[in-house]
Amino acid sequence: MELEHHQIELRYEALRLRDPAREARLTASLLAEGQRHPVLVFADSATGFVLVDGYRRVRALRSLGRDAVAAMDLGCDEVEAMMRAWRLAGGRRLEALEEAWLVRELLGPHGLGQRELGRRMGRTASWVCRRLARPWPCERSGRRTSASHPTTPTGEVTMKRSDDELDQLLATLRLRRVASILERDLARAEKTHASYRDFLVGLLREEVDAQREQRVVARIRRAKIPERWTLETFPFERQLGVPADSVKQLAELDFIAQHRNVVLIGPTGTGKTGIASSILLKALENGYRCLFVKAQDLFDELYTSMADRSSRKLLDHLARLDVLLIDEMGYLNLRPEQTNLFFKLMEERYNRHSTVITTNLEYDAWYDFLGRKEMVGALLDRLRHRCTTIRIAGDSLRSPEP
Repeated sequence: MELEHHQIELRYEALRLRDPAREARLTASLLAEGQRHPVLVFADSATGFVLVDGYRRVRALRSLGRDAVAAMDLGCDEVEAMMRAWRLAGGRRLEALEEAWLVRELLGPHGLGQRELGRRMGRTASWVCRRLARPWPCERSGRRTSASHPTTPTGEVTMKRSDDELDQLLATLRLRRVASILERDLARAEKTHASYRDFLVGLLREEVDAQREQRVVARIRRAKIPERWTLETFPFERQLGVPADSVKQLAELDFIAQHRNVVLIGPTGTGKTGIASSILLKALENGYRCLFVKAQDLFDELYTSMADRSSRKLLDHLARLDVLLIDEMGYLNLRPEQTNLFFKLMEERYNRHSTVITTNLEYDAWYDFLGRKEMVGALLDRLRHRCTTIRIAGDSLRSPEP
């Protein structure tokens, strides 16, 4: 496949040594023959594609003004992609220093132990230890440290030790925001004569804010909210049947800490899903684990889990969520096995976590589509025990367009 440069994140650029002479030869080869080998990437839902091997080719293609890069998606997670890139290494062996950086990256954020890492890399734990003990590149007696550390006409090592070490530490700790603003803030601190403390606080504050935003984005993505409604944009003035004060009180999220349920009852199109999704979004922004699911999809998933015997795993996952939003609970064509699993799920969430349900049916009508009067009675008894029920009256907000 072909990717444009903006689609590729150069996440591990700091883990690769720079060799101007080799890159110049590569640029000449690409100019004469074109790109013969694809770069290696893996898909990342937040950033698109992350480059794991082929940094020299990407830089060379960019210098030639080429808009597209031939790439191969490894189709695996981040750790396995880094392993494969290490094995393939673009047709060459990684330098020992690059291997050391790779080892630190895998041992740090990804939490692999030395023995497990050695096993997955086809090496021993002692090999991993030796790579961890590698010194940083430095100049000795005016000679190059290795063939991969070319010197400038002044005899200085191209990659300065301090910059290399700082880049590696930031990469290992995944302080990406700090890495991106460091030069800017250093220049600003020099102009304003900021104290070391103020300089450090400013860097860390931006990193914390960036990581918090990334976590919120990831939680929202996993929650599968179809649209990002907010209470600030809900048309309360058009839907007077919505008790605005009660809804805004729910947005304070006290019901989650109290493990209370919320049920929104009203005709189709009156804003039940919008209100419930807005509350769910607020919960996600405040760090809660949530999931949006259509009632029909939930019952279908429960039934499918019986075929591969994964019902227990699915129930455990759903039961642990801080907030589970079940949308459009209504007249569904259900099998007894589906309702049994649903009863089990609600029993396990009772008094532990909050469930939000939107429906166009009053509670008495639940007996008609869930069946088994005794079980439905027990379900409603648990659901309504600690529950806020909001009934919405009014016309549909989906007015026909002229």
